[in-house]
Amino acid sequence: MDTTCPACGARLDRHAPTLGKAPPRPGDRSFCVECGALNVFTADAFRPATQAEFNALPEPLRRMFIKHRRT
Repeated sequence: MDTTCPACGARLDRHAPTLGKAPPRPGDRSFCVECGALNVFTADAFRPATQAEFNALPEPLRRMFIKHRRT
């Protein structure tokens, strides 16, 4: 799997699941620790989250992403 952030190019080689110890699945979200971008796992890489996916996040998470975004 290509684990490069599509927003900044950082190599992301770790993840922390929020529930249990399951590996990431397509559709799961990821937060880039380098630039703060919200990405979505696909079968073989990350893709940037769409505006609709971002808007679907709970308000506290949206505020967190906006606060920490660097790009």
